[in-house]
Amino acid sequence: MEPDLNLTNEILVFLLNKYETTDTNLSFFNSLNQDIEEGLNHGKSLKKNFEECDKKEFEFEIPVLINTEKLEERIKNDFNLPQKDIFFNRHNIQEQKSVEDFLKTIKDKSSSFEDFILRVEEHWNCNIFSSPTYQNNRKQYKEFYYSTLNKSDISRIIYRLMCIAFVGDYTIDYNKNIFKCTILKTSKEEYIKNTSLFINKYISNEKAKEIITKLRIDSKKNDDFNTILKCIRTILEFTYNEVVAKRKRAAEDMYTFIIDSIERGNAIKQKSLFKNYWYNHYLKEDLYYYFNAKYARKGFKIDGMDYSLTDDSDEGRLSEWKTFIKYGSILNKQSSFISECKMMRGSCRRIRRTLSQTDLNDEWVLKLLYSFATYGLNNAYYLEEASQNFLDGFRILYVKKSGANNEYDIFKKYIIEFENLLIESVNIPEIIEYFYLAKHSIMIEVNLSFTSKMINNHNEIKILHS
Repeated sequence: MEPDLNLTNEILVFLLNKYETTDTNLSFFNSLNQDIEEGLNHGKSLKKNFEECDKKEFEFEIPVLINTEKLEERIKNDFNLPQKDIFFNRHNIQEQKSVEDFLKTIKDKSSSFEDFILRVEEHWNCNIFSSPTYQNNRKQYKEFYYSTLNKSDISRIIYRLMCIAFVGDYTIDYNKNIFKCTILKTSKEEYIKNTSLFINKYISNEKAKEIITKLRIDSKKNDDFNTILKCIRTILEFTYNEVVAKRKRAAEDMYTFIIDSIERGNAIKQKSLFKNYWYNHYLKEDLYYYFNAKYARKGFKIDGMDYSLTDDSDEGRLSEWKTFIKYGSILNKQSSFISECKMMRGSCRRIRRTLSQTDLNDEWVLKLLYSFATYGLNNAYYLEEASQNFLDGFRILYVKKSGANNEYDIFKKYIIEFENLLIESVNIPEIIEYFYLAKHSIMIEVNLSFTSKMINNHNEIKILHS
């Protein structure tokens, strides 16, 4: 049975959009300001303890489960939900569950707040969404739905607090189900500095500076505690944005592998022993060159010379023209040029998969090497992909070179060097013709941009002298 590509694509898009747009309304920021539990921390919130403590560190206890109010009880009472009939559990034994227990089961199975309400409507055959009670209390219901912080949530929160050196250490009392944390009181600047150290682990220094500069501006008028909240929010937003982007790229990579394999397999007229032979062949080939990408290995050498694209590009964060020349030249020198091009494509994919979305948007040398290697396959099927990466790479390169002396001449020189390297090993007229279309397209774009900039400069000079 052949896969339903249209349906698969629709499901993929739905899941990605759902993952990106679901609003979880994290209650973490609110919980820090709440008096969380009678008998713990003298009944005071973390904020009050922080502000009143005159020592450099103090102990703070957090219950394993934080739940400000049960949504199940509120929904039951507000909508007068009756007891459900007897039902069987997984051991086929009759059980009578309370309405709250039944609602909790539905809540645990739901994917979002809206999904939870829809399930309640379905099970009790009632109309909640359009009721005045729901309309008046929707915001509060939603807060209750997302307000429960379990042990896993608390652990993640403590880790984020440790990232900025707000929590120095912690232990878990399993008998009382309590986290005992050592809170460190330092300066605003120290918390911001530790936030910077965390972000610098994952993106380039240039991009990290932009994020930290914004953090400094946003927290300029804040006190120490609110600066801590800003730091944590910065880390959370950065982390989850990057996670979403990387997971999306991973899904898209696998989807591309499958689609390419099917389309290339269908393009072959030769019959084989079984129907999906060529589909399986191309899929295995793409996966092989992805997982065995030698140019992506750290410390990789050819004839004693360093040829690790990961090392030379600082794991993809550094784009330099000499890197493109180095790897374009070594590809041309290899006896199995097409196989090496496949290996380079896999290497570029591997490195790009590890990049943050911020660095990926500014990276151009991997795009150009991927384009070069794709043209090098001498396969008309890949021409559009090769040209798109060529255009994307040179667009970013031109923006990065803007403001440099003789920027247009430098850009034109790079285009010529790319072309000269390419025609050393690629001489099929159809491939070269397609490349020239992409080349002329980017030159027209750059010419228009350069001309527009010159006109603007000329007009500014006229205004100054008028």
